Amino acid sequence: MVGAPALQCRATITFHHLNDGQKVFDKTMTGRWSGSPEPVALPVVGPQGQQFQLIDFSRFNIESRIDVYPGERELLDIVARFDKNDECYGWNNEAYFSQPIWRNPARKLDKGRYLVKVIITSSGQKCIDYFRISNEVTRTDFRLDPATPIERGRVVAT
Repeated sequence: MVGAPALQCRATITFHHLNDGQKVFDKTMTGRWSGSPEPVALPVVGPQGQQFQLIDFSRFNIESRIDVYPGERELLDIVARFDKNDECYGWNNEAYFSQPIWRNPARKLDKGRYLVKVIITSSGQKCIDYFRISNEVTRTDFRLDPATPIERGRVVAT
């Protein structure tokens, strides 16, 4: 992007099979900026001791947006892997309300390697980049790396 502030940056993410570039999921995932507030439900005790939770929609923004100023960087969440599980999950604000928590079944990626296409949009401009998820390894070696030019070429236009 140009040397001006990138205002209201938003991200869309698609996951692809490494071998042929076909989409893993039909639906594009909305990105979540790592530094944005977690959209947690607030516990509330009502009349007569009733307990329930309220969702603060000012914190639960499905389409997470952020301003990035010249010289600054912001991290974007892509995927997470938990405990001793072999699978990983696409990570965004929806994960906070999934069942089981943090493991959105609609974003489950089995053991293996995948490609990720990330599109950042701000002020009518788009930046696109590609990454490789290595999820065929132990959790300590689980990682996200830049995709090679050959891998980038496999991603089917979305």
